[in-house]
This record gives sequence, C-alpha cells and structure tokens, in this order.
Amino acid sequence: MRRVAYAKIDELEKAAKVEIERVSLGIQTDLIRDSLQSSQAKAFLDRMPSADALMPALVMMEIEASLTRSKDLAELC
Repeated sequence: MRRVAYAKIDELEKAAKVEIERVSLGIQTDLIRDSLQSSQAKAFLDRMPSADALMPALVMMEIEASLTRSKDLAELC
C-alpha cells in the first residue's frame, strides 16, 4: 500500500513539473513575441511548431504495453 502511495506521489510530482515547464515556456514565448519588432520575425515565430506538436504527450499505458512486448520478444530470443 505504501509503495502505491509513493508511486502516486512521484507521478503527481512529475506531472506538476511538466505543467510548470509548459506554463513557463508559454510565458517566455509571449515575452519574446511582444519584444519582436518586424512582422517577418513575428510570422517566423508563429510558423514554429509547438512543443506539443513536436512531442505529443506519452500515455503510460502505451509505454507499459510497449515495454511488455519488448520483454516478451527478448524472452523469445
């Protein structure tokens, strides 16, 4: 029971760190956008893909299933 509680706390901590980083990145982007002078620079920034587009959120169940498949394949060899 205690191990489950520690795992949940660790999961919540990691999620909080990701959210803090995401919000920080949004604020930094807004600050940069507001300081840009030329329309070309603003257009360039708008064309840049978001972090979410480049690296979609990982789903733990998918990762665990993938690890299980990898383990099963390794045992066959």
